[in-house]
Amino acid sequence: MEPKTFVLLILNILFAVFFIYLMRRPKLLSFHEGGRWWLTWLAVAVITLMDEFTSIFYAPAEAYRFIGMSAIVYIAVTSVLIRFMSTRFTEIAEILEHHGLIGGGVYSFSYLVLGPMISFAA
Repeated sequence: MEPKTFVLLILNILFAVFFIYLMRRPKLLSFHEGGRWWLTWLAVAVITLMDEFTSIFYAPAEAYRFIGMSAIVYIAVTSVLIRFMSTRFTEIAEILEHHGLIGGGVYSFSYLVLGPMISFAA
């Protein structure tokens, strides 16, 4: 067996053991409280990152096709902005939950901040 193959085999076994250990921990991805199932921040992060990581396969080619070499800068700036926006969305969700508004997204937040008349127009 080649050394490279052996090292990769050992790394894969270590990753498998690590993930089995993580999956056996209680309340790692979800928990039950108040008659409802809740996702932890890790579960939400996994779902979000799965979506982001699949974009690396097609986004650079599509961006290069439409905007050329400046696609590299565009993708880097977009990545930073998306990370910033995801922290803001998390903050909005925490504010909504604190006020007893579960779900609804933008409308619920605008209702909380702007009131019923202005949020109706939004």
